[in-house]
Formats: sequence, C-alpha cells, structure tokens
Amino acid sequence: MSNPLISICVPAYKKPEFVVRLLDAVLRQSYKQVEVILSDDSPDDGVKIAIEPYKTELRIQYYQNTPALGSPKNWNGAIEKATGDYFMLLHQDDWFNDEHALAKYIAAFEKNPSAGFVFCKNTAISEQGNSMVLQYIPSLLPELNKRPLHLLLANVIGPPSNTMLKAAVKKEVQYEERFIWLVDVDYYVHVLQKGYSYVYLDEHLVSIGLHDDQTTVF
Repeated sequence: MSNPLISICVPAYKKPEFVVRLLDAVLRQSYKQVEVILSDDSPDDGVKIAIEPYKTELRIQYYQNTPALGSPKNWNGAIEKATGDYFMLLHQDDWFNDEHALAKYIAAFEKNPSAGFVFCKNTAISEQGNSMVLQYIPSLLPELNKRPLHLLLANVIGPPSNTMLKAAVKKEVQYEERFIWLVDVDYYVHVLQKGYSYVYLDEHLVSIGLHDDQTTVF
C-alpha cells in the first residue's frame, strides 16, 4: 500500500466533547498519514482548549473563524485548507467506527484507480447507542453515474462523513453555500455530473452521531 496524505476536515461549533471523541477515533486508526483541519465557528475557546493535548500526537491545523462562517461555508473553508491527496469532510459529531477505516478507503482507491470517491454504509448511532442503517437502497447504487438525480429520491451515499474524495474534486465542486437542506445531495450530484466514478464499501466504517441539536436531522 502506498502512503498518501489524507486530510480530515472538521467544521466545528461548540461541543468540544464531540471533537475529542472524533480525535480519539483518528488516533486509533491504523493508517497514520493524516492531517486534521479544524475550522472552528465557536464563539468561545472550548474547542481550541480541548484539542491542545492532541497536537503532540496528530498533525492539526486549527483555525478560529471570527466572525463565524456558518454552514456550509465553514465546510468549504475547511476543505480549501486541506493539503492531502484525499480528503474527508468529517462532521464533529461523527467518528470512525473501525480502526482500519482509513486503510480500507485507501485500499479501495488503489484497487480502483479511476474512482473519484469512496463511501461506506450510512450507519447512524443514537445518543442511547442504538445503531441503524439509514436510506439504504442497494438497487440504486449501480445507477448513480447514469442517473445522479436518483439521489433526490434517496441519498444512498449519506452524509459527507461517509465519503473520502480525491483532492482533484475540490477544485471542481464546492458545497452550495445558499443551501442547508439537501446541501450534501446537491454536492454529490455535481460530483457525479463531473464524471467522477465511485466505490461503495458495504461496511460500518464511520458512525454518524444522532442528537437533538443537529443543523439537519435524518
């Protein structure tokens, strides 16, 4: 396996305990060639203070936004600062479930060098620890390149945290900053319309945290 750099782009807003959980999951990864981009919209230093102990163990770039950028502008801001060969937009309330998650993404790219992005099963975890697979319609998966608008029927890719993309994608597609609802679907549709192919990994590699104060809920 080659050793390309992966940028994990985290748009943060308050909730430092979520950021700590995410960073702990990054530390557990068997794949170590990683940078973490933290773009922080918090009105206080809670996240900044919480990440300080991790700076000796992880390559972290921290940016505090004044004034706050808001979603999804903060998403684009984090991605723009990424320097890796691949990037993930990992929301602060999500985390890696599998310690080999990053290695599995990279292996998928190496087996499928023409692929522009790789995504995994959309698995959510409630605050009570219950696991559920969301909007999973396998019959739509082979048709996405031919019919990207099928994502409007069912977002089988799921939230951005499920997805790793080649760096080239960020030069062509950004998240539409006028949107809140369906902003991820709009993004995926544009990526597919640019001709990028994909690989689907039928595994629970990323946990999508569900809680009451999310900007969007499933």
